[in-house]
Amino acid sequence: MKKLWSVLLCAGLVLGLWGCSDEPVKGAVTQPPGLTVACGEASIAALGGGYDWRYQLRNGETANTIADAAHPLEESLDLPVLEAETGEAALTWDGPAPDLVRVVAWPAASKGSTEAHSTLLELLGDTLPLQAGEWIYRVKGSWSAQEEWGGIAEYVFTVNAPVVYQEPPALTLVQGEGRVAPFTTFLYWECAGVGTNRSLSVPSGWEVPSVQAGVPVTLEWEAEPDEVTLQRWPQGVPDEEAQGEELPWEGSLTPEAGWVYVSYAGWEVQNGWGGTGVYAFCAGE
Repeated sequence: MKKLWSVLLCAGLVLGLWGCSDEPVKGAVTQPPGLTVACGEASIAALGGGYDWRYQLRNGETANTIADAAHPLEESLDLPVLEAETGEAALTWDGPAPDLVRVVAWPAASKGSTEAHSTLLELLGDTLPLQAGEWIYRVKGSWSAQEEWGGIAEYVFTVNAPVVYQEPPALTLVQGEGRVAPFTTFLYWECAGVGTNRSLSVPSGWEVPSVQAGVPVTLEWEAEPDEVTLQRWPQGVPDEEAQGEELPWEGSLTPEAGWVYVSYAGWEVQNGWGGTGVYAFCAGE
């Protein structure tokens, strides 16, 4: 009977050792960490894509898993969408952060065209600068500094981000079939929390592009301002003698020769940008 118990005990030890032989070593990460993408109060969990992952087992062997995934532009792929309020998003991992991260993006209009060209983006730490409009992003992380585990993994998601203007939006002067870009500067401009003030000389001495006198001009804005005021200054008059005058703004004007016309356009600071842009032109004979 004593011999029987010894046999059973040995058998139990063998089975116990055999049962834990395929367990991961202590501290090993057995699958790619999840990725959260956040902007302000909004956040989404990125959709996990393909990966190639390995980790060490207690028996000295290595477990390796390879998973394929659909292309991010596959028409049938249902991606989470982040509605961003600013032009950047934060990447947060629910486990160890990768040693190397590479991000590319496609315009959402490219969905269904898996051969479409992507744009490579540069991360600023854990901050991802966003493309304006709706874009599809693929984040590829690489974990290679650990001996017990590591690999590569991809994550995909969509972000709808506002346009962020680092300088005043473009203005086009339209006269019939003609189109002219005015001289552009600003009095105050803020972008990503950084504001800049400028002191400008009298507009009568500015070198500005010319449009045709006597022909109505309409203004075509890249981004419609919240308010517009208009002035004109006698062209070529010294600063100390020049004096501008306010003009009513009714959506268009008919310029006269000998004057510099200046539009002051204001945008309320929102979505990370805003301020007062200044646009100037003159009229030739």
